[in-house]
Amino acid sequence: MDLAHPPLMRAALFQLAAGKARALITVHHLIYDGRCAADLLAGLFELYDAPDESRESTEAALGHGSRPAFEEFAAKVRSIDSAASRLFFESLFDGFEGPVDLKLEAPKAAPEPSGLAGRSSPVGYVIRDIDTKLMDDLARAADALGATANSLFQVAWGILLARYSGATDVTWGTTRACRAGSIPHADRVIGMCINTVPCRLELSADRATSNSKLLL
Repeated sequence: MDLAHPPLMRAALFQLAAGKARALITVHHLIYDGRCAADLLAGLFELYDAPDESRESTEAALGHGSRPAFEEFAAKVRSIDSAASRLFFESLFDGFEGPVDLKLEAPKAAPEPSGLAGRSSPVGYVIRDIDTKLMDDLARAADALGATANSLFQVAWGILLARYSGATDVTWGTTRACRAGSIPHADRVIGMCINTVPCRLELSADRATSNSKLLL
């Protein structure tokens, strides 16, 4: 896709056999995040199924109604006090010395997951399935702490960084949806609303080691 020539979205319909077809939709990640993918596809299918005589009204309903324009969300983000945000993160990272070395060698021949064959990448992949019981246990633990399962995974990731680096003060980036608390019906906005923000975890040396053993 040429970023200078929108739209950054392509759609094609392939006739595979009589009464059987497959739609291929390619979208650049610049124009929307995964949060709104299902909503967009549902709208496209609704438009596709609409009778010809009602297609214009269906298209209007999908584009307006309770769905805010992305420009409204962007305007809200621009109105945020950036000075206050800077002070918050400066306070959060007060005393942080800098990136840590994980002391890991990059794999010489990185195994690739299914579907990525033929792509060169310096990154290795480890894929593990999490069974239902473990997910249920994590959900209950998160509820007991008044947190989310994602929060537990973030802390676990921080502990692993501490374990492999030998550091007790680590930081990493995490992606947020950034929709809640912005504008009404923000969950229906079609666009790129996510942002990556830094997380910091400070641990004592003993706690980092013992917790890492539990996780590994």
